[in-house]
Amino acid sequence: MGSRSASSSTSPTRGGRTPSSGAASTRKPSAASSGTSGSAWTSTASRSSSPDFVGLRKNSLEDYFFSCRMPYSEPRSLVLELTEHKRLRSSSLLSLEMVAVELVQKLASVISKLVPANREKEVLCEENKQLRWKIENLDAEAIADLEGEVKELNLALMDKQREIEELKKYEEEGEEMVKALEELDVENKELKTQIGQMKGF
Repeated sequence: MGSRSASSSTSPTRGGRTPSSGAASTRKPSAASSGTSGSAWTSTASRSSSPDFVGLRKNSLEDYFFSCRMPYSEPRSLVLELTEHKRLRSSSLLSLEMVAVELVQKLASVISKLVPANREKEVLCEENKQLRWKIENLDAEAIADLEGEVKELNLALMDKQREIEELKKYEEEGEEMVKALEELDVENKELKTQIGQMKGF
């Protein structure tokens, strides 16, 4: 009995394979390998269900990193644009102040020259009227002397008239500078409005 059971345990089975070889072929995976594969599957599943991977192609790292950069690229460009608007605003304010100072200086110079020139013109006109009145009441010799004086006064009056015309040209240039100053002020207000809209975003 004992010998028969021993021989049956060592005899080959159908197909020429022993039970030991069959057990080796159907061997279960080790705990280490099963743990590794399970954790890898779990991490992959969790990443695939995370919001960063929603709507992306499978195994597309480029799309993933692009989606990660998108939320940070827009605020950065917004900050750069806002900084550029601030720089333009500061430069426009500086140019506005320079134009205003120059305009005030030119207007002050024109006014300081125009007022005495008008006074001198009025004085010369009054003297001319008095001389004409004297001419009508004096004899020919005195008339000749007075006519010479009148000519000199007329020449001086013409010189003053030319000077006044030049001063009026300066005054017109001052008005043009005032218009340019107003245009710069409008541009400055537009820049402030744009910066306020950018801050609202």
